Amino acid sequence: MLSLFRTNQFAFNLLLLLYALGLRFAYFLNPVQPKVNNDGVLSIFFKDWLTDNTYVEGILVVLFLFVQAVFINTLAMKHRLFNENTLIPGLSYILLMSLVQDFFPLSSILFGNLFLIIALDQIMSTYKRPKCANHIFNAGFWVGIASLFYSSFILFFILVFVGIGLLRNFRWKERLMLLCGFLVPFLFVSVWFFWNDSLAQFWQTYFAQQFSFLSFQYEQTNVFLIKLGLLVLLFLLAFFNNYDFSKSNQIRSYIQIIYLTLIVSGLTFLVQPNVTILHFLIIMVPLSLLLTARFLSFNRSLAELVHAFLLLTILFFQYRGFEGLLG
Repeated sequence: MLSLFRTNQFAFNLLLLLYALGLRFAYFLNPVQPKVNNDGVLSIFFKDWLTDNTYVEGILVVLFLFVQAVFINTLAMKHRLFNENTLIPGLSYILLMSLVQDFFPLSSILFGNLFLIIALDQIMSTYKRPKCANHIFNAGFWVGIASLFYSSFILFFILVFVGIGLLRNFRWKERLMLLCGFLVPFLFVSVWFFWNDSLAQFWQTYFAQQFSFLSFQYEQTNVFLIKLGLLVLLFLLAFFNNYDFSKSNQIRSYIQIIYLTLIVSGLTFLVQPNVTILHFLIIMVPLSLLLTARFLSFNRSLAELVHAFLLLTILFFQYRGFEGLLG
């Protein structure tokens, strides 16, 4: 199956829609609701606006996931992250985002990941460009937007601040520009709540109460351990790869950005309250790019075998259930 996505033909992105629908079809048979929500103000707005019909929600999630997969493919091709143009980054993202049924419902992190992908594109677009004020401002702006969907995305300001410094001579004027871009979404939302005489409630509810150190919620069951083991297996498979990236300084810097994104994603586990398995969605953007590198490091036959094993394992757990493995 991977051979279908080893192409730079944009039209083949449509196959990702079928791939996402196939991996998430179990949701339509047995809809799942998230047990804990740490929704930001924009997440609540959009969820209230959307219909409560779980089937419509499932279709919207598949479409949203498809759009993000296309964006990741565009990011990888535009900045030549890999030695070949391929649609495997989008496939890897859908695979990781569909790993367990806990990931299936519409979530705040799913919204935020879209803007994280856009922010990564803006960061990489600053590489040694003499004039890139728009990219610097936009990188901060999109991270700010993501933070209004899910508060932990605030930590990705570290990513854009350090990341742009890795790619160019980062002047103080540009740092101020980045900070302004990051603060603009909060300013607009604050004005709205001030106008409705609830500014203090906004900051207390959506930010002051949205951070807590080492606050985890997990089930002390064998089912949870299997899910966690599957996530750890995919993480290790992606993180430790021997892909021969281009030796150009530009690509090396981009790979540093990807690993930095993964590190910042990990830091969010320390400050997010009521962390559940759903929070693992926040690491899937950088992890999908690293998993792509792992697939590309294999010969084609082995890559097909590994992908088929992962795909069948995920589908088995979705339709048989993790309890089925335990007898």
